[in-house]
Amino acid sequence: ELMVTIDANGVMIDNAMVTIADIVADNGVVHVINAVLIPEISSIDDNINTQEDQLLYSIDYLGRKTDSKKGLVIEIYESGKIIKSYFTK
Repeated sequence: ELMVTIDANGVMIDNAMVTIADIVADNGVVHVINAVLIPEISSIDDNINTQEDQLLYSIDYLGRKTDSKKGLVIEIYESGKIIKSYFTK
């Protein structure tokens, strides 16, 4: 869950401020923020359910399908679950 706040200072998403808004992309609109949003820690049950779930495909940070395990990789599962991972090596 994210908290979005709009006031005279601008738009905040949790503790991140939107610095550039409405960049048109091939698959939607992009908003640039000035911080990294880190999801809440998942429970062991979430991890077990993922192991039984079918991986459909992985995409890189630009939304391109990939088999790479370098940098940011987002895995899309059959159930609709999305797992974001950042590989440093």
